Amino acid sequence: MMSTHRVGRNGERREQVRRRGGRARYLLAAALLPLALGVAACGSSDDGASASGGGGGGGGAAKAGVPTVNIAITASEMPVAVAADQGLFKGVNVKYQTVGFDAKTPIFLKDSSMPITELSPVEVAQEIAKGEDIQYFSTTTGLYFWNGIVVRAQDAGKYKTIADLKGKKIGQPGFATGTWGAFAGLSKSLYGLNAKTDFNLVTADPGALLGLLQAGKIDAALTFAGQAATGLASPKFHLMAGLGPLWQQKTGQAPMVDGLVARTSWLKQNPTIAKNIVAGVDAGVDWMIAHPQEFAKGGKYEKLAEDDGWLTDAPTTAEIVKLLKAGQWYAKSDLYTPAWIDSNYKFAALALEATGDKVPTKAQLFAAPGAAQ
Repeated sequence: MMSTHRVGRNGERREQVRRRGGRARYLLAAALLPLALGVAACGSSDDGASASGGGGGGGGAAKAGVPTVNIAITASEMPVAVAADQGLFKGVNVKYQTVGFDAKTPIFLKDSSMPITELSPVEVAQEIAKGEDIQYFSTTTGLYFWNGIVVRAQDAGKYKTIADLKGKKIGQPGFATGTWGAFAGLSKSLYGLNAKTDFNLVTADPGALLGLLQAGKIDAALTFAGQAATGLASPKFHLMAGLGPLWQQKTGQAPMVDGLVARTSWLKQNPTIAKNIVAGVDAGVDWMIAHPQEFAKGGKYEKLAEDDGWLTDAPTTAEIVKLLKAGQWYAKSDLYTPAWIDSNYKFAALALEATGDKVPTKAQLFAAPGAAQ
């Protein structure tokens, strides 16, 4: 049975509430970004100023005669911010603006001057099903799909698989998210369950889910990666089912939460710019692995880390840094192979079939390897 009410986030910890932004940040970004964002396919921007102020964005000084791309990111896409700030992009100027999770996709789809964003293959497939002409073209900046089901630690023995939660109250972050689509697809393919009817669903802000779980208001939480890391590390919680690891066990390939996405026409017309962006973001991932202290309290990127749930508590921070240094938090472009595409096409197809959306062709969803590598 599906619950139709939505739970607010009053009383939740600030670190969790701020996960992926909120409605106020959405409204502000929606108002400002059509004015602030633009892409110069040839030439450079008029000046090197950031597209935003007050610490909400940045990028290095623009180089004359080099094309400039402005891009909206959420806190999850930290490698883009790092690469821009540290001057790691070559042959392209990249300016970024940080926005809330709910703002990023609408801005990208409505602002034709912004050609690139970051989405999961599932989310790209969902947008193609709505008529958008966009493609996933690189795994760089992609978060490994740690998103999954978290339960209270004392219930770890009670709930061992997704099937054990049939009929139970599950908090989830929204039906439009790739996390929900992946959960629905895996529930059906692995356990024969209809995610909308076989669970008692409560839709809540992503940052509120662990608080609701701890308070006993739900039996399990379908979480984004930051809260899943808390489930891995905190003695209060248990990550019962990471959706990515479940799929990787089945196919040998890891699904991604994010990755670089572009308008198909822009990608065909600007392969060199796209390749330079991919190379820069790869370098941003390497910089993060070499400088994890900059994402702790007092570090240069403390705010982004806090907004993405890294600083929820000391065990969560330690777990994410461990995964980062092991190359298991952010992916790079070398993961984008035909085998990976085949596996993740099946992953996306399962998600869309489970939600009743039309599945695009593999060629529609994924650019060929090498198109921007």
